[in-house]
Amino acid sequence: MFKGIVISVIGAAAYGFISLFTKNLVNLSVTSDTILVSRFLIIFLVIGLYLATRKKLVKPTKKQIRDLLIYGVIGYGGAIFLLAESYIFMPMSQATMIHFSYPLFVAFFMVVFYKEKITWVKASALVLTCLGIAFLMEFNFTVNLVGLLIALLSGAAFGLYMVSVSESSIKDLDPLNLLFYLALVVV
Repeated sequence: MFKGIVISVIGAAAYGFISLFTKNLVNLSVTSDTILVSRFLIIFLVIGLYLATRKKLVKPTKKQIRDLLIYGVIGYGGAIFLLAESYIFMPMSQATMIHFSYPLFVAFFMVVFYKEKITWVKASALVLTCLGIAFLMEFNFTVNLVGLLIALLSGAAFGLYMVSVSESSIKDLDPLNLLFYLALVVV
């Protein structure tokens, strides 16, 4: 269990640093698509090398390939690209907070496409999500509308990706193979 906690903390820190590095690269006039391709090319090579040397690379089914192409490009890749684009129009902290509205989109997609019922626990969690975002923004909702829209779209794209991981055929891929193939389709 301790190992899982350590890995979770490292993963969360790395995710935070990605936004910081992305913002700095955007400030240096590096385009979002260059950042996206570079990031996923590195992931593809490192994870691919690891899976190949450990002989753990699993060939996806045709349905998984289709789902990876749809959800990987539109969902995961789209979320990362749009989040980087939103940094052009608004502060990184605001854009990232708005991106973390994705649980609202997950709930919306699950209700609309999978007829899932919203329980009082889920509704409470969604309200707390909104309140958390509002408190972190100190109730200062003065934002660039273009940046706001792009950040919301990044949250929607990530919500689509999250739903796909739990509801499509890619849920059967182990996490490293999933990451490897996501990187491949996004590159």
